[in-house]
Amino acid sequence: RSERAEATTGEDGRYAFDEIAGGTYRIHVRHDGHVEQIYGSTFPVGTDERRLALAEGERAVAVDFGLVPAAAVRGRVTADGRPVAGAVVIVGRLDTGRSPSSVAGVAPAATTDADGRYEVPGLPAGTWFVEAYAAGQAAGDDGGRTVAFARTYHPGETQPDRATPVAVTVGSSRAGVDVALAPARLVSLTARVEPALAAPGGDLEIVAGSLPPGTKFVFDH
Repeated sequence: RSERAEATTGEDGRYAFDEIAGGTYRIHVRHDGHVEQIYGSTFPVGTDERRLALAEGERAVAVDFGLVPAAAVRGRVTADGRPVAGAVVIVGRLDTGRSPSSVAGVAPAATTDADGRYEVPGLPAGTWFVEAYAAGQAAGDDGGRTVAFARTYHPGETQPDRATPVAVTVGSSRAGVDVALAPARLVSLTARVEPALAAPGGDLEIVAGSLPPGTKFVFDH
């Protein structure tokens, strides 16, 4: 059965979970100013953690953690020199396996304030990429066409291979990591489905997705 329990350490740093049922558990620890850790993981927020299996009545000891001070990245998100409020900022690894490529965060994402400023704390030491996006916000109007913001990597690139990585050390605070959002012109797609391909009843669902430049669209009925 599924069971969740929480404990708080004492002044000596010790903790205990008493009277929990036998089963397999995922154990992680959080503390302000430190990197979140998961039991058995070589990477603080990785996927290689091992689970702690307990039989009924079994007692596990020395499930210890050594907390590491976290780093932080802060900066400002702008467009044409003006601040962008409500933009989402992610700091982490670059995942080129996605289409389009994006950043897989190693800490919770941040949202910019009214002045376009953000801060992402809780980062482990390493070299990371910074990505910002402002979904649903319009950047302006271009000849009657709405212009939106593209997902943009620090400092202002839409292509991941041109992004500038940001290195942080244990407990450091890196400022001035700004992102200048790039505009993305929205286009209209008009198509006609031949009657022979239409589903019975004539109701069709057509979906358009965002793909890297040069990628061909394939529509499947």
